[in-house]
Formats: sequence, structure tokens, C-alpha cells
Amino acid sequence: MADWQPLFLLGALGAIAPEVVRQVNVLRNGGTYTWSPSLIFFSLVYAAIAGVVAAILPSANLYSAFYNGISTDVLIGKAHAAAAGNRRRKTSQTKEAGAEAAPARLSPYHSFLDAL
Repeated sequence: MADWQPLFLLGALGAIAPEVVRQVNVLRNGGTYTWSPSLIFFSLVYAAIAGVVAAILPSANLYSAFYNGISTDVLIGKAHAAAAGNRRRKTSQTKEAGAEAAPARLSPYHSFLDAL
């Protein structure tokens, strides 16, 4: 295996681990869990994203690659919240300034940086 493959696999495993724990808790408490093809598909896509994140971020050891995979959810959530908050802020600024003063549009690069 190349050097990035164990990092990728452990990052993907780290991304799936919280979902597996949640499913076990649901089943342990007497609930039922229904599987669907879309759940499996999006779980695999999410695991692949987490594997890429774990392979890209500097990892001192394999434990940190697993942790990078687990923390991908936080990274995606923060980026989404920042993007949603940025849109809300622009809308409220437009209302305060009046309809004629539309907010300046960010470049894709600055939009990406604001999301981080």
C-alpha cells in the first residue's frame, strides 16, 4: 500500500464510526433501523470525503488520521453554518441599508475562505 492509503481508509472508518455507534444505540434501545440505498450511497460518499480529508491533512500517526475522519463532520458543519450565516448577514445588511444598496458579491476564493 502507498503511504496515503492507510490514512484514507482510517479517515473513512472514522467518518462512519459515529453512525455505527448511533445505529447500535437505536437497536439496543429496542428501536428499528431501516436501510435504504440512498443512505448507503451518501454514507460512502461521506466516507470518501473524510478519507480525502484525512489523507490531505498532516497526520503524525494513524490515530490522527482516524480523528481527522471523525472531525470531518465538524468541518463540513462549520463550513455550512458560516456560509448560511454569511448569506443571512448580507440579507439583513441589505434591509438596513435599503433596497438600492445590494451587498458586494464575494469571489469564489473569498467565499471559500469565509466558509472556513
